[in-house]
Amino acid sequence: MAALTMGAAAPALAVEDPGADGPQKASGSNWSGFSNGARLYAEIWIATWASGGCADWTSSAFISGGTNPVANRDWIKNTTKFDPWGISPSVTAFGQSGDPIQGSWTNNNGSRGSYMSGSLCTNWRTVGVTGYETATAYYNGQTKVVTAST
Repeated sequence: MAALTMGAAAPALAVEDPGADGPQKASGSNWSGFSNGARLYAEIWIATWASGGCADWTSSAFISGGTNPVANRDWIKNTTKFDPWGISPSVTAFGQSGDPIQGSWTNNNGSRGSYMSGSLCTNWRTVGVTGYETATAYYNGQTKVVTAST
């Protein structure tokens, strides 16, 4: 996976805004609860970009609250999908180009989260990009799936 790193995530989407206040931000976050009170979160953030340009992005799947996950039993998976729109749009990330594209990362080492970040680029025919983050986890004897979008 090219241009992919592990790290912390911040939810929000910024898009070009000609106004004086700078870029507008929209949230990309959602959660689902486990029976022990813990929550599985899905979050995605894409920085401001222009058609035919590039932008940084970050996504995360993480468990908040409850007991620590057990290594080699519990797991958490982060699947990020970018869906460009326009006339013959294309987006490049994860070392691939297309409409749409996706990449994923799974941790089963007792970690509470799975984090990805990188850069996405679009062709000049791309008007916008919708980002989707799907968090999937097996934890506390339960499998949960939650999706957030920008």
